[in-house]
This record gives sequence, structure tokens and C-alpha cells, in this order.
Amino acid sequence: MSRSSDLQQRFQAFAGLPGRVSFAPGRINLIGEHTDYSDGFVLPASLTLGTWTVAAPRTDNQIRVLSEGQHETAQFPLEVAPKSAHRNWTDYVAGVTWALQQVGCRLRGADLLIASDVPMGSGLSSSAALEVSVAYGLLAVADASLSPLEIARACQRAENAYVGARCGIMDQFAATHGEPGRALLLDCADYSWKSAPLPAAHRWVVANTMVRHALAHGEYNVRRAEAEELADFMRRCLPQRRRLAELSSGEVGELMRELPWTLARRLRHIVSENRRAHEAYAALNSGNVVLLGQLLSASHGSLRRDYEVSCPELDTLVEIAGRVPGVAGARMIGGGFGGCTLTLVEAQHVENLLDQLRMNYVQSTGKEPATYICEFGGAGGMLT
Repeated sequence: MSRSSDLQQRFQAFAGLPGRVSFAPGRINLIGEHTDYSDGFVLPASLTLGTWTVAAPRTDNQIRVLSEGQHETAQFPLEVAPKSAHRNWTDYVAGVTWALQQVGCRLRGADLLIASDVPMGSGLSSSAALEVSVAYGLLAVADASLSPLEIARACQRAENAYVGARCGIMDQFAATHGEPGRALLLDCADYSWKSAPLPAAHRWVVANTMVRHALAHGEYNVRRAEAEELADFMRRCLPQRRRLAELSSGEVGELMRELPWTLARRLRHIVSENRRAHEAYAALNSGNVVLLGQLLSASHGSLRRDYEVSCPELDTLVEIAGRVPGVAGARMIGGGFGGCTLTLVEAQHVENLLDQLRMNYVQSTGKEPATYICEFGGAGGMLT
């Protein structure tokens, strides 16, 4: 039985009638970490892992949702607003309901069933996959439509204004625009993008630290506030520049001399990471895996030293991977303070990498990392 058919059966038991199925993928970000919310460049690729939503209309104005991952059912009216947020998983669903109506969509009440195989808090964008999948389901039930970019922007607004996570557009954009077997170089300022092929003889391995430090959410918003402070400072000093990604090396040095040391390091990461995103895109197109791996390692070093969003568990996984034959490079992914690492490795060395990650990480931390060999899919949308 297909996943879609299986979900349809479970939805029938929940809602008493058939529903329509939507899907949205998770993603890995090859490089370009903590750059999207300062209008920078990112290089994500969509996964086959994702979130499914089964949706059917109701006769009232209620949204009733069953989350199989949370083993909970919730219900709320269509007329929701950020002030009614509950600070739990339901905010993602309610936030999308609110955001779609904010852009003029006339929604109707709906029953929703949500199922996902994207680990939460892993840096694989489980929240955006949930948001985009729910958006497609709600739109289908209401016989409404938006462009993929409009859906991505509405879901980002839901997370920013309703959930309270000040994320950029990358995760939602990857969920609505992904291409199988390719990575997207996205300009987060104007949403222009181009794609490049992923290396055929290598694999991308995600390893989950199995930790999520309590300060992760708050520190993410702190980093965004610091990026906004840097942008304001840049515009005062260099009014000809629109965004941090445009700064030259000389201009970075000039600004760093005038900034407090912490902000100077944040600036150095943002500018260098944007350059690495462009260099990685060029490396993908030319098939230069050696350079690509070097860029991954440099990205992790910058995130650890200058942006200060790594943690001992992430550093341990990166160090273990770096000692394995066939590994081109590795780095942390996601917001940081736990979550996952990403390693680029020759296909014939994948099993050895997995063995070394498990054995050495257990010895170092007492925890066994969950690992995943990435398979790449396309954009989200309606399946039935």
C-alpha cells in the first residue's frame, strides 16, 4: 500500500470521509548558514523526507487537526491571530491558517491529519515542511490557489509573526521550489535562484547529535537581532550598500574596526558564508568535490568560532567525520546548539563513515547518533 493510500485510510477513520493529500519536503542546506535572514545567499536541496497532510472540508468554521507525530488532536476557529498562540506544535497549523487569510485567501473549516518522517529539531526543516504541507491542504479544501513563492512567503510569515521564530525564507522556499538531484542557490533578497547538480559519486550523510540545548530558540533570535544591528550599522557607514552580502573584504575590515568584537565576528561569518555559498555553487557545477568539502569545513569553523552557534556534540561529530577516509568535508547544519551535521563522503566509504560516527560518538557522549543518507526529491504540492 502506498503512503498516500495508508494515510487516506487513517484519515477516513479520523474524519469519516475521504480527504486530499499534500506533501512538502524537508531540506538540507549545503552551505549558507545564518545568512537567509540578512538577505544573503543559501544553497539548499530538498529531501524525500517530508510531511504529509490529508485534508477535507467541514461544514463549520473550525480547523480540527490530528498530529500523528504528537499523538494529539487540536481544534480552533478560522479566526485566529498571533495573540492566541499556544507555544506548541499547533501554532504552526494555526499560523498558516492565519497567514493564508492575511494574503486574501478565503479558507473554510477543515479536518486535517498530519504525518511526518522529518525529525523535529534536527536542522532538516521539519517546521517548514509542516507549514507548506498544511498550506497546500488548506488551499485545496478551499478551492483556492497561490503561487509557490506566495505559499513560501505566507508560511515564513506564519513562523515569524505567529510562532515567533524569526527565520528567513530559505526553508519554505526549498519546500516549494526544490528540484530532484539539484541544489538551489537562492538570493534571499529578491528570491531569484538557479540550480546546480549534486555530485553523483558522493553521498550526503546527516548525523543527529540527539541533543537540543535549551538556549537554541532564544539564541537564534539573538543572532537575527545582531544581523539587523549590523545591517543598520553598515547603512550608516556605507550608504551605497544595500545588504551585508555585498561588502568587499576591505569594507568588512573597515567596519570590523569600528564594531564591538562580538559583532565584528558575526559580520565576518555572514560575509564569508555568503562567499562560500557562491563558491560552493561553482564547485557543484564544475564537479570540484575537493573544493566543496573544504568549503563545508570552513563553514563549520566560522559557525563555531565567529557565529558561536555550535556545541560540543556537533563539534565531536564533525571531528569524527574528518578522520574517515573518503570524507571531503563536514559541518553543522541548522540553527545550531544541537541538531545535525552534514558530511560529504565518497559513496564507497559511506558504511565506514556510519560505523565510525556511531562508535566514536557513543564513546564521547554516551549517545548514539541517528544517521540518514540523504535522498533528494522535488517540490511540495498536492498528491491527490
